[in-house]
Amino acid sequence: DAEVEERFHRWREDRVFALVVRVFALPQPVKLPMRPAYAGCKSWVQLDAEVPTEHAKPVLSDPDFDSRACAVRIALGGL
Repeated sequence: DAEVEERFHRWREDRVFALVVRVFALPQPVKLPMRPAYAGCKSWVQLDAEVPTEHAKPVLSDPDFDSRACAVRIALGGL
């Protein structure tokens, strides 16, 4: 509860943003070098190089993903 409360008030805005993200499995692992720009507490980083995504497959089927995304939207008061 304390963590959620802190997140709501970190930037003195009474809101939190949520993002539904679709995950794809790459056919082969990709090793990336650790860069100082990647370190620290960050939600997103800009990679220095492109990661090949050809032949990546979704982790969840389309119906499974749609169902879970819909459940999140409903839980957050959306459609």
